[in-house]
Amino acid sequence: MKIYAALPAELLDGWNSRVQTHPALQRVDDHYHDTDEWLEVLRGEMTFYAISGDDWRLHSGDVFHIPRGEVHHVEIGAAGVEYRMYAQMDIQSGFSRSLSADELAMLRTNIEFPLQEENTDGGAGEFFERTLSDALVFVRADCSVIGKDTFTAAFTARGRASAGTVCVLNRTENGVLLSTTVTVGQGAAQKAFLNVRLFAKEADAWKCRVWVNYPQPR
Repeated sequence: MKIYAALPAELLDGWNSRVQTHPALQRVDDHYHDTDEWLEVLRGEMTFYAISGDDWRLHSGDVFHIPRGEVHHVEIGAAGVEYRMYAQMDIQSGFSRSLSADELAMLRTNIEFPLQEENTDGGAGEFFERTLSDALVFVRADCSVIGKDTFTAAFTARGRASAGTVCVLNRTENGVLLSTTVTVGQGAAQKAFLNVRLFAKEADAWKCRVWVNYPQPR
């Protein structure tokens, strides 16, 4: 998610739009959309929160972009808010996809993966034993493929961090395909990797069954 100074008018040509209002201090619980969303604040204030807790506070005149599938919740300011929103689908019919408490807990666990890989507290083995499927297929950035045993055999600290956002790519009753960005290193040497993970229900518990680590271009 990102704040802009103006709407990209040419990009949004032909998109559906509507003016939306929310009363003072309302909270819109965690959800995502099956399309990109752009909005322009016409009056008031509102704050968007990623699942990690990172926030973006918007004021009158601000323009905001929410990528397709990005999980977020919203808190409305003390004077309420009015904004115009744009999307490539019918905004009034099933636009917001709510998430269960169980799914949200799984998504927050997913955010922990990079920090746990650092193994600073020695707990990585237990964490990944609990969260990875025994049938895990892990595709590393060099395209080598390993399983759970090889992955959990050793952990190396590399300065990993999560970008703090999660996008839901596909979701069914028994599985959620998501993406998140992980950074490695600091400063000019920092590299970013797109991590695509499939979490599936196994014996009523979410387990990561497929994990693909893909380097992002600089």
